[in-house]
Amino acid sequence: MKQTMTNLKQLIRAGRGIVPAHTVIVNGNLVNVMTSEIYKADVAIYEDTIVAVGEVKDYIGEDTKVIDADNKYLVPGLIDGHIHSECSKLSITSFAKAVVPCGTTSMISGLDEYISVSGLEGLNEIFEEVKASPLKVFWGAPYKTPYTFPQSTVSYNFTKEVHENVQKWPECFGVWETVREAVTEEDENTLGAIVEASKNRLPVFGCAPMARGKELNGYLCSGVRLDHESYDHEEVVEKMRKGMHMLIRESSVTHFLKENIRAVTEVNPYLARRVSFCTDDVTATDVLEKGHLDNLVRLAIKEGVEPMTAIQMATINSAEAYRIDHLVGSISPGRIADILFVDDINTFNVEKVITNGKLVAENGRLSYELRAPKRSSVLTSQLKCKKTTKEDFEYKVDIKDGKAKVLSMNVKGPFVRKRRDVVLDVKDGIVQPDINKDVLMVSVLERFG
Repeated sequence: MKQTMTNLKQLIRAGRGIVPAHTVIVNGNLVNVMTSEIYKADVAIYEDTIVAVGEVKDYIGEDTKVIDADNKYLVPGLIDGHIHSECSKLSITSFAKAVVPCGTTSMISGLDEYISVSGLEGLNEIFEEVKASPLKVFWGAPYKTPYTFPQSTVSYNFTKEVHENVQKWPECFGVWETVREAVTEEDENTLGAIVEASKNRLPVFGCAPMARGKELNGYLCSGVRLDHESYDHEEVVEKMRKGMHMLIRESSVTHFLKENIRAVTEVNPYLARRVSFCTDDVTATDVLEKGHLDNLVRLAIKEGVEPMTAIQMATINSAEAYRIDHLVGSISPGRIADILFVDDINTFNVEKVITNGKLVAENGRLSYELRAPKRSSVLTSQLKCKKTTKEDFEYKVDIKDGKAKVLSMNVKGPFVRKRRDVVLDVKDGIVQPDINKDVLMVSVLERFG
């Protein structure tokens, strides 16, 4: 609910039991992530907000809907701490259909790939689509677009002047994915975004793979609060010892949970309370086959993390890292009613999902029909580039036949790409890729006109 004086008074009265709850959940085992306890407790919900936990018989009125939890575990809705949902190739509506039945009820995102193709006009259209979805998006304004040095071509450039405007939007919860190199190279737009965030008391979300020692110290002096990319568990430990909240990423491309969780299971179990999860980039097939944040909970348990701790990593830890724990992350009075019914905390199979106080999913599917909105031409118009041909991708040189020295990439793990010079054959003036030398063609189309 949008907060007004009228509904605030009603909410307070509902919390006091003067106004009956709209929904009550009974016979549940509450997983209290705030206190690391599990105990019998009922939950009363008014509109979209939890108003009471524990004994709630005084909150039941004639029209109150009563849901029997049947001794299932009541777990807060899961939070993906960093995700580009666009990489799934699904719209927000379709992405919600996929992940909400898995228990993911909130995500933190810059929605930056929407911005890159449709600007702020397209972004505002996506915000409207989010409002109709059971999946909450806590938006961080991208520190800049494009992310590249030198600047590449995208539909909309996020500058420090744009931040002066958008950071005041109610949808904005921080500065998204502030890349270390942009900070340490003292990029004006990046530093401008951080200065503006300081004025608005917004957190700055980081992206600093392999940052250690002096480089990490300099980065942290910018005010970055958290990071979602670490190459190994020693890096996780150093960052946490220097005050960062850490997100462990397990995406469809980079599988870091098994290595990074060692910071908790082998080095220091007390680090766990400031560790949370993210998936960053996921494919639809992975979600269908493995699940989403629920899969990360199961993977962490498999690596030796206690179930309660793993659940905290997927809920309250992320909420606290992003300063949204007054809204989500726990089953507590005053929080949004995002509640999962889980069969067993050791196996963590999500059977039912309540978001915003309403039952929305059962047995792995949404329990109602969620329709995508009609989208404007901003999001559906054609690409502004000519149709390509085979010849457009031929790499031509001034040599008729012979050899050419060509710049290639030497990929060393997920984050490191070094220069590699290779000699390739030239035939009829065209350089020939060579799979035996592990050299293929990479092309980028400028498609925004």
